[in-house]
Amino acid sequence: MPLQSRLFKNDPRLAKCLVDDSAHVLLGATGRFVGNIQAALEILDHAEIEMTELQAMKYGPSTAAAVLRYKQQRKIINYSYQTKADNIVGKMTIARLDRELVERDQQHPARFICGDCVKHSTESVKAETTGSVRTSLRARNVRAKTAEADSKPKANAPYVPPQLPANLGIVFHITKGAWQSKKGEHLAQIVKANSLLFSWGMRIVEPTMGTLIWPHVDVVDPRYTADVARVRRASDRVTPGFPNLVRVIVCPFIAHYPYYGATYGNNGGTGLDAPFILIDSNKRREDNCTMLHEMIHAAETRLLEEHHDPDPTNVFSTSDNRSVLNYYYAEILSRAFFAS
Repeated sequence: MPLQSRLFKNDPRLAKCLVDDSAHVLLGATGRFVGNIQAALEILDHAEIEMTELQAMKYGPSTAAAVLRYKQQRKIINYSYQTKADNIVGKMTIARLDRELVERDQQHPARFICGDCVKHSTESVKAETTGSVRTSLRARNVRAKTAEADSKPKANAPYVPPQLPANLGIVFHITKGAWQSKKGEHLAQIVKANSLLFSWGMRIVEPTMGTLIWPHVDVVDPRYTADVARVRRASDRVTPGFPNLVRVIVCPFIAHYPYYGATYGNNGGTGLDAPFILIDSNKRREDNCTMLHEMIHAAETRLLEEHHDPDPTNVFSTSDNRSVLNYYYAEILSRAFFAS
């Protein structure tokens, strides 16, 4: 049977490894096929492979050690000529990796909190969530509108927006694939966010602006936990820590994926609790508001797709020409886990 997993099925070198003993993968090998093996080990075993080997797609000592651990844990041994597992990728190993990758995709579809979808709906906001969530969101909206109304100018006095002073901390990462195709194009989203936050007394702060991360797979399929969790873990490895910042990772999505960006976390199926944001480098709304839109989702994870704002000028809508951050969403950002 040919290879079935998304990661392996279009790799001719691994297909040959599945049927030909002479195509076993040994220490010192380099190439895309090695990168795919490394990716599989990261996905299935959270293998800690040296960054130099990942970047070079080289079957070096840490990759070989990860293969050995994988085979030992699963007792992958060819008893016709050996008595213990080795660090070579052969027919049995590639078949087992492929099978587990398929099973993982079937059992662990990624679930994101919400995203900035491509298709804009001009309909009113749909039915809200129920119970305490609905009550809490409505109460917050009432408080926000009351505070904004109290700040309106009296007589002919100039309007001064109520201030919500806060620094909104982000870790901003760009994958290798995104950088090669778009360079720093999406950095404009930080500039746009700051322009809308300024009047409320807030700003974006990012200690690692534009840092590159280097997973082997350049294209991310946001529907699968394996892809989402892997690019997030790559971000964690490059810049560990910062639990009080929200991670924003620019990476190329698969073609025709119907979202400009998506927010994951808080039981989103990735095994990573803190909300984080993926932004598609292959397409971009001209208003450059996708990042700020997703930051609102990350700040208040109970706001789902049905809660998008019906006003097409509002940042929290899904229209193409957004230019307004109102008090309600500004107040949500000021209370976010990444606000200080």
